[in-house]
Amino acid sequence: AQLMLYNLNGQKILSYPVTSSDGNLLLPTGQINPGTYLYTMQSGQWHSDSKKLVIQ
Repeated sequence: AQLMLYNLNGQKILSYPVTSSDGNLLLPTGQINPGTYLYTMQSGQWHSDSKKLVIQ
């Protein structure tokens, strides 16, 4: 599975692999500028609805 992070213009910022099966994810944000982003989870043909993420 992958976490896909997009800016509010719809540009993909990063794709982060999700390897944990316990439902937790620690996303390193040190290289991401503060702001509001949208993210989805993808696995094969399945993808989640977009959710908002605010990085301060």
